[in-house]
Order: sequence, then structure tokens, then C-alpha cells
Amino acid sequence: MGRRGPKPLPGTILAFRGSPRANRRADESVVAESGIPTMPEWLNDRGKATWHDLAPKLCAMGVLTTADGLAFARYCDLWARWTDATRFIDEHGMTATITRRTGRVDHVAYPQVRIASRLSDELLKLEREFGLTPSARVGLRVNPPSNADNGKKAAYFNRGATNNGTDQ
Repeated sequence: MGRRGPKPLPGTILAFRGSPRANRRADESVVAESGIPTMPEWLNDRGKATWHDLAPKLCAMGVLTTADGLAFARYCDLWARWTDATRFIDEHGMTATITRRTGRVDHVAYPQVRIASRLSDELLKLEREFGLTPSARVGLRVNPPSNADNGKKAAYFNRGATNNGTDQ
């Protein structure tokens, strides 16, 4: 069972709110090296495709670092398993018709229905951690990636864009 109550707030937010507890809490912001982690070899093809699709996007958002490789690999693996289960459901439906020894006909859910449901719950937990849902991104606080060429990219994409103190 997880912790009870709301998630703890970072010391910087407590300080911003003027809480006296801000001084008691050590600065817990840990900065990991930005970049895409090394993809594990054990991922299957669909997991690898998910890795190649999402890793650059999450890295650009600043939520994927080199320290997050195992958690992200777990997400990609769960995604591949979930797609297997949902493809089975798409092909065969959610229930099977079985005939009992007594001659009674019943409809029972395929095991893939429960598997897909449980995997969906696990995926949602990891999606929240990586900011893959709109509501998760609202409260997401990340340090921007510390790549050396960020300044060059910003200068390139902001060429000719002047604000002159007005909101556009």
C-alpha cells in the first residue's frame, strides 16, 4: 500500500507559499544528466518501437534523463504487452462461448480482458510519472535539459521574433 495523504511538496513550493516547514525540508531537487538512456536489449520489437517514438519527445520535455532508463523500459514493455492483449480482444471479442458438461452455454471473459485492464492501470501510473497525460503535465515541474546546444537552438528558432513588451 502506498503512502497516505497528498504527495509531499518540494521545499521551493513550500517557501513560495511562505510555509515555515520550507526551512526544515532539505532541497530535494536532484538533477540527473539529460539525454536519452540506453535502450535495453530485452525489449521486444513493439517495445523498441515505443522507445524510439517516445524517448526523444520525453527528453525534449525534460522528463526523461539517463537515470530513467529502467522505468521507461518498463513502460515500453507494458505498452507492448497491453497492445498484444488489446489486439487479441479486437480479433476474438471480449468473451468466449463455452458449453458446460451439463449442456448449458455460458459466455466467459477471455483472460486477455483482465490482463489488458491491469496493464492499463499500470500504464496510467507510469504515464503520470512521465507526464504523458494532460493532467499530469499541469503539475509537472522539471529542470530544462542541460544540453550545450539549447542556446543555439533557441537563437535559431527565435530569429526575427520580437515581442517589444507586448503579448501576442
